[in-house]
Amino acid sequence: MRMGGENVVGYEREVEEEEEEREKEMVVAHGSPQQQMKLVVVGYALTSKKTKSFLQPKLVGLARNKGILFVAIDQSRPLSDQGPFDIVLHKLSGSKWSRILEDYRQTHPHVAVLDPPDAIQQVYNRQYMLEDVADLNLSDCYGKVGVPRQLVIEKDPLSISDAVYKAGLSLPLVAKPLVAKSHELSLAYDMVSLQKLEPPLVLQEFINHGGVLFKVFIVGEAVKVVRRFSLPDVSKRELSNNAGVFHFPRVSCVAASAEEADLDPSVGELPPRPLLERLARELRRRLGLRLFNLDIIREHGTKDRYYVIDINYFPEMKGLSASSFARRIFKSNSQSPKENRENTGSYDAINVILNHDFSEELHLWRTNCCNAFVVPAGSGNYKGTAEDVGCSYAVVTNRTECWQGLEQDITSRISAGCDYTVSACVGVSGTFHGSTDVLATLRLVYQNADTDYLFISKKSVTGEGWHMLEGSFSLSTKPDQVIFYLEGPSPGSDLLIKSVIITSPGCTDYESSRPTSSCIDDEEIIVNANFDYSLNSWSGRGCKVVCHDCMADANINPTSGKYFASATERTQSWNGIQQDITGRIKRKLAYEMTAIVRLYGHNANSADVRGTLWVQAADNREQYIGISKVHATDKDWVQLQGKFLLNDSPSKAVIFLEGPPPGTDILLNSLVVNHAVKLPPPPPPVVVQWYGRKGLRNLTLNVSCLSGSIVHSHIAFEAFFHFFLVFQNAVFGVNIITNTHLNNGTNGWFPLGNCRMRVQTGSPHIIPPMARDSLGSHENLSGRYIAVTNRTEPWMGPAQVITDKVKLYLMYQVSAWVKVRHASGPQNVSVALGVDDQWVNGGQVEVSDDQWHEIGGSFRIEKQAAKVMVYVQGPGAGVDLMVAGLHIFPVDRHARFNHLKRQTEKIRKRDVILKFSGSDSVSLHGTSVRVRQQQNSFPFGSCICRTNMDNEDFNDFFVKNFNWAVFGNELKWYSTEAQRGKFNYRDADELLDFCLRHNIQVRGHCIFWEVESTVQEWIRSLNNNDLTTALQNRLSGLLTRYKGKFKHYDVNNEMMHGSYYQERLGKDIWANMFRKAHQLDPSAILFVNDYHVEDGCDTRSSPEKYIEHILDLQDQGAPVGGIGIQGHIDCPVGPIVCSALDKLNILGLPIWFTEVDVSSNNEHVRADDLEVMLRESFAHPAVEGVILWGFWELFMSRENAHLVNAEGELNEAGKRYLALKQEWLSHAHGHIDDQGQFNFRGFHGSYEVDFVTASMKITKTFVVDKGDDALVISIDI
Repeated sequence: MRMGGENVVGYEREVEEEEEEREKEMVVAHGSPQQQMKLVVVGYALTSKKTKSFLQPKLVGLARNKGILFVAIDQSRPLSDQGPFDIVLHKLSGSKWSRILEDYRQTHPHVAVLDPPDAIQQVYNRQYMLEDVADLNLSDCYGKVGVPRQLVIEKDPLSISDAVYKAGLSLPLVAKPLVAKSHELSLAYDMVSLQKLEPPLVLQEFINHGGVLFKVFIVGEAVKVVRRFSLPDVSKRELSNNAGVFHFPRVSCVAASAEEADLDPSVGELPPRPLLERLARELRRRLGLRLFNLDIIREHGTKDRYYVIDINYFPEMKGLSASSFARRIFKSNSQSPKENRENTGSYDAINVILNHDFSEELHLWRTNCCNAFVVPAGSGNYKGTAEDVGCSYAVVTNRTECWQGLEQDITSRISAGCDYTVSACVGVSGTFHGSTDVLATLRLVYQNADTDYLFISKKSVTGEGWHMLEGSFSLSTKPDQVIFYLEGPSPGSDLLIKSVIITSPGCTDYESSRPTSSCIDDEEIIVNANFDYSLNSWSGRGCKVVCHDCMADANINPTSGKYFASATERTQSWNGIQQDITGRIKRKLAYEMTAIVRLYGHNANSADVRGTLWVQAADNREQYIGISKVHATDKDWVQLQGKFLLNDSPSKAVIFLEGPPPGTDILLNSLVVNHAVKLPPPPPPVVVQWYGRKGLRNLTLNVSCLSGSIVHSHIAFEAFFHFFLVFQNAVFGVNIITNTHLNNGTNGWFPLGNCRMRVQTGSPHIIPPMARDSLGSHENLSGRYIAVTNRTEPWMGPAQVITDKVKLYLMYQVSAWVKVRHASGPQNVSVALGVDDQWVNGGQVEVSDDQWHEIGGSFRIEKQAAKVMVYVQGPGAGVDLMVAGLHIFPVDRHARFNHLKRQTEKIRKRDVILKFSGSDSVSLHGTSVRVRQQQNSFPFGSCICRTNMDNEDFNDFFVKNFNWAVFGNELKWYSTEAQRGKFNYRDADELLDFCLRHNIQVRGHCIFWEVESTVQEWIRSLNNNDLTTALQNRLSGLLTRYKGKFKHYDVNNEMMHGSYYQERLGKDIWANMFRKAHQLDPSAILFVNDYHVEDGCDTRSSPEKYIEHILDLQDQGAPVGGIGIQGHIDCPVGPIVCSALDKLNILGLPIWFTEVDVSSNNEHVRADDLEVMLRESFAHPAVEGVILWGFWELFMSRENAHLVNAEGELNEAGKRYLALKQEWLSHAHGHIDDQGQFNFRGFHGSYEVDFVTASMKITKTFVVDKGDDALVISIDI
């Protein structure tokens, strides 16, 4: 059968020919188009070969007729001196050209560059090229798209066979160069011949595809597909008979066109256009390219299984006519929206309904006072419907009224005076007799008139199968808002919708061009965002809402627009203004909410206003997501801004404002929700300090100015110094405090407050221990100190202004000796910094005697301040304060890493002897051995929450990179029993099941929480007898249910910072909790758990206080089995952290960091902080595990603490974590010695060893446990 392009290809040719004829007629009739439109100048930078093939006379002539002028770019001249250009079209490589283009883009943001160099570079590496395709999750209504299984070989041809075997790839294999700048490929038929290939390369499984591939050209938003002959299929007989490697210059060429070939339809039929359009749309978004092509094959013998085998930037456009190319790539500059729609080749009449087939779930749809969800394609029938649908469909459920259904705002996509046809594929499910009606209706909203309704059509349907509801409508005038919705079935029955199509083939002049369904139409997320249509789409959440143009005798006016709304008559803090946004937000996308708010009323002139998202899942599970909060007043409008992301598609979603106390009105001027803009990450800050002729200098540079790829900031420092040889080595440890030794009296110091300062002698001469570990060898102190007397306030003490000495993003360590006199009890002494109006903690210590005590801490400033002052404060009024040797110095945290690596080598590795034996062990001498560690057994875990499990990307990262877990809230008492006697273990059960299925160990956090603010109201209302009973029930209920499943329990969280249960029930209650928990589950290790133990920031939980607390519990018989340090740390400095660990180690208990997070708005600095915490933990013998308090943006308790950005991109902190995990894996290779042994030293964990004899290849696994002696492992072959 001759395919000949048939409907798609042939039709496009006819359209192109007709358009060219119309263009010629236009030129003859009206003169040159340059006289009628703005000239578009296209600068091109192409190789000579590409220039010749691309800039053909026909294209240049057609472009000139359409007002497009091609101008060659002179590469020898600065780009900014040429032009001016409207578009830059290029296909050149090299870092120099990339930098030129990037600089040009920064200085000429209005110029379109086709395409960004960094985006192009991505498709030049075949290792990463197809990852974006593999990650796609397209609806499979029209077919499934994937990539062939592949393997990257970077070097060593002799290892290819081994790598192929381990990867499980099937022959034959296609071999392509790793760098995709060549079309050459090879086809390898047998394992032996693989060694003839030359790395670096990519091996792909060859997929039989009938000898035909489809080249899909993507030019802007246009998609064009042509057929080409390709490599023929390989039969099993050919595979068994052939050997060797066959080389091909390319898989296909223009001369191999299959357009007019007589092909079997199963081979030559073009892929469905909806599938190609969606694939192109998604790849444009992911790759950031507008000019590329895909090579696609269909697996022979299947109808809808497609594979993308290659992606090419700016390919040869043969098969895409010059007129088509010019029209599509430049149509936004040369045509009206109407012309664009007319010139789209084979596109059908535009569907007014977006996401018409629910392939993007409920995006842009919303419910009317009911719930809805989407049944994915291939999920089976729903509640007895007759057929298993191959595509997605929506289910509208929980309907209590006939009018409840599903709707979409179509205002911007229809026009008055046009005839529209409606076609909807619908069904019903439920307990009703006979049939029921489904109706299609329009709701017509007018700003200055009543809302009207227009009936379109109805269809009587039964509970079996699908039915077509068809009708038509026309509007004589255009309302302010037009809503299409489906309604009608009897209450209690579910409405099923497979697809909705509204078209008007003869009418295409509506106001805005059609957005692609995968784009986020920000204007439609919040409807009537500025109240231009009064309160349309808004409602009160438990209160009344009113629209105003002014209030309070015109003293309150909108800050923008004409109107604002008020939520009034509020009786609860959660009352406010709300909007249902069901169907308008998509899962796994980050959104940003911006609202302009204000308060009004007599109850409060200032209060926090919160933006909250309430969502309900298809299973009726509810969740409240806090988006953001701002402190608002009744004086001015303020901006409320925050981000959110949904892991799953809700059946209901409502955004609302809440927060102020009852009786206070919330005023809202506008509320907008947009798809959050992805900002490029900031470069790593580099501050270099060196000694010059005039003393200490500082220089801040951006690492991105250096050549090469810099991954870690410590590597960046090394590269910087190597590059700038004029500077000497960085000088850390330089004290920025003036007159530390008090050689010049109190010069440089001043008293804060009305107190007296004088210099005295008798203080220690040695540097405090924590500072000594950072500074190394250093001059002794002078023995002089500042004595501060006549203190009448706790904040009084010695102070210095250090504004000009503190540099942004540098980590500073604080150290001093302090003492008090005339104190009647323990005194808290702290080093504090006043950074403009912000208080920064520089370290605290409790002093209770007339002895000198070390005080230590750290800080970092990330925002430029007008004034920075340091002062020592804290003791009560009348207490004398003495300070000696105050040092504040920048810390070279990376200099400590070599020491930590040596410590790690000692405590986390073990000598291993592999002893081989067998029937012919003598012949093993000299046999090659390769040892690879599969997993380090050290516990690295993360906090997870139930809602995270709905995001498959989150799950994948978690399972791959962590072996322990802790639940964020799901196990806490306020989650499992929020109301007395009503238990909810569902979330915890599902999380636990997920972890056990993936062999992940779990900590139980927590049985109780001692801080009163975390205790439920119903518990606080109990008398002491009932409270005792409630605690016993909590213990027995939780630990009996999960006996043996949680390896650890935090028995009573944060006892150093709370005492609710102890104050109510007496001192013994804490020890009783431990004893009862051990009795109920003896297998679990019972932990104490608290924060600010490791950083010197809190005297309540200092290491000394923590030790005292644990010993006291043990004295009361509490079986404390482990020490939990939460690790919510701001500015980690190794020696300070290590000092705390050393002190706690005297108890002989295992130490775990249980909730680690670090925060910085610069992800490179955040990565440094994380590296410090992980290296210090891994290098300390007492630490037996590290749990991160989350890793995914918007699902962590602290901002700027994440490792993975909201939509799944790994940031620098995440990259550092994975790099450290990789560093802590051991690999070795060599040969079996004459004793039949192979020795190596490796990290604890699981291993795989391979060795190849003359007759066989053998793989064995083994485990290296902790131990001091060499581990001998016998391997019997």
